[in-house]
Amino acid sequence: MPKRKSVHSLQELCLENVASNLDHIWIKEHTDCLAGFLVQELLQFLGNRKLLTSDLLCSLLVPQLKTLDWSICPELVTRAVVTTVPCKNLSSLILQDCNQIPADALLDLVKALPHLIKLNLSATQCNTQVLSAATSSCRQLRELDISGCQRLSPYSLLHLAYNPSTGSFCCSGLQILVMEPLNPRIDAEELVWALVFLLLALPSLKCLVHEQVTEAVCLIYHQLFDGVQVPPVFPSLVALARRRMPAFPGKGPPGFVLALKSIHDLSESSWPMVRAVCPYVRNVSVTLTGMPPLGESFLSACHIVHLTVGCREERDMREVLFLTQSLQAQLECLSVSNFAFEDEWTFHVLLSHCVNLQKLTIRFLSPVTSRYGRRTNVEALKWDFALPPHPFPYLCDVCLVHSDIENHLPSQHARLLKDCLESLLRHSPCLEILELVSLPFPLDEVFEKLLRPPGRALAQLRRLSLVEDDVSLHAIHLLLSSENQLSYLNVDTCPKIDEREYQELCQRVGKEGLDVEILWA
Repeated sequence: MPKRKSVHSLQELCLENVASNLDHIWIKEHTDCLAGFLVQELLQFLGNRKLLTSDLLCSLLVPQLKTLDWSICPELVTRAVVTTVPCKNLSSLILQDCNQIPADALLDLVKALPHLIKLNLSATQCNTQVLSAATSSCRQLRELDISGCQRLSPYSLLHLAYNPSTGSFCCSGLQILVMEPLNPRIDAEELVWALVFLLLALPSLKCLVHEQVTEAVCLIYHQLFDGVQVPPVFPSLVALARRRMPAFPGKGPPGFVLALKSIHDLSESSWPMVRAVCPYVRNVSVTLTGMPPLGESFLSACHIVHLTVGCREERDMREVLFLTQSLQAQLECLSVSNFAFEDEWTFHVLLSHCVNLQKLTIRFLSPVTSRYGRRTNVEALKWDFALPPHPFPYLCDVCLVHSDIENHLPSQHARLLKDCLESLLRHSPCLEILELVSLPFPLDEVFEKLLRPPGRALAQLRRLSLVEDDVSLHAIHLLLSSENQLSYLNVDTCPKIDEREYQELCQRVGKEGLDVEILWA
């Protein structure tokens, strides 16, 4: 059964004791002797319980801190707080939503922290000067988040890679840059060229998160640099391209490559150009807008391990099989949205291609036509056969959502889908997270078969969401009685579970001392 509530560790008890006696101790005297990670945990503990004050926050800023996350209490982080920071050896600083810190105080703060490796300035008053100081002073910076910084412009972004005052490049080790969204009033064309500048000037950049990155990569492919006006204090795009490749040809596909490993918001037509410029890409998100069959231009995508595919108009899930068949065992994460199971066997075939998956997310639609040929009548088969099992030794996260509840899923589709789901869960020994939403068949039979002794299915399950599913209290009791690691259970809007039954579940959890959070509404 799920884990019972355990005795707190000595470390947890100490933190609780300190937090409970803040009025009776001199906090600075005690925290000076705590390791830095314990002080951060104490901050997190106090923040979660809404016990932090500005004075207390300042008292907890001790020199031994290496990581500091102020996103737990952004309303308390002001100029007075940041000017008292004595922890000069910080390697990670998260200021997300700390918008009460004035830009000049932010500037002084980042200048005083030269050892930062990770910096999150999202939704702060960060401006060009702060950005310039961060990338010039923090020479070890590897990860930067400037999402939602309304004071930044395309011109500001150039300072991420080049310092005009010294005439030198900076932040050459930056690997992850998150900048979506920025100020919505920014000129889109200028922003794209700023992205081109960053991609050419930051040689270690592996992940650049912005919706226009694909457009910037395609411009690099076509080398359309000559007409772009970069401020004269910065190197031109042509100069940057020549710096990356001394024999810069000036036309045709580029002879240099980018280090990007993640590309989002691709279109199928842009993929050949992205593949040419970013041959090491492993994480791809593509949105299909046209209707040509999917597959031909993706078949050589040999490095992809994380794939997200969506479409704006309903399409046949069998198109995805071109991709999964090409990638096969190398695929670790797969997410598919807005495709329909026109053929009832598609899910089973798709699973057979992806036996090394670690995470699977499928949001599917009901079929709307029968134009793809005759369907098998599984009712006529009397179900006297079993689907061939496929083992999933690494799968730990599964999300299956029927996004088309207004349209009926044919019985043969539902039957095959249910059997595929049961087989998937039975042969996934590492499964920890399972989310099933609005599935068009009862789940009681699935759980009864999976949990029937001496089976060991779902033994590692920690989080289970059964939103809007046809599942009864009987199945939930089976889960609470079986061997698993369940700590979170969501049965929101399940039609067969009412308030009385929810209270019954809560009473059982309390009576047996189970460490399980149950959500219901």
